[in-house]
Amino acid sequence: MGAELQTEVLFSNFVLVQIYLLLRAILHKVVPADLWGSRHNRVCFLTNVLLFLRMGRYERITLHQLMTGMRLTDCDWLKLDSNTVQEFHTRSAVLGKLVWWLFNNFVITVLRSYFYITETTTQRNQVLYYRSSLWKMLKTRFLRATELTQDDHTLVSLSEDKLLDEK
Repeated sequence: MGAELQTEVLFSNFVLVQIYLLLRAILHKVVPADLWGSRHNRVCFLTNVLLFLRMGRYERITLHQLMTGMRLTDCDWLKLDSNTVQEFHTRSAVLGKLVWWLFNNFVITVLRSYFYITETTTQRNQVLYYRSSLWKMLKTRFLRATELTQDDHTLVSLSEDKLLDEK
């Protein structure tokens, strides 16, 4: 591989907007509009997904952040006859569990499926996203070029497991 091509490949991490657009398209196809309750709730969730993508390696997103701006009354599937405070908290908890599941088990899984996610220390722990196929090719070429032993190869593989531990 020539020096120019190597440099181009190494810096071909995805722009956050591209990743956001992919996630938005997938969520639009998978999550029914009625589940959001309104366009407003969908936009709130997607805004928080973009916020998450912009976070650094050691930053975390909370359920409170994910729920900020969501309107419980927009969700017809959560409406009941009584309007007690206890019912409101129960419905809020149900919506919170759905939002958390959707974020933690769906969005994060999609990110891990499509991208190799790593951080950079030169840019204040900024998170970088590489297509999984591209990263695999880079890793294979690196291992061949450096002729690492099997033990060294195991260390490289183990270091991949630390990424996105709790995000």
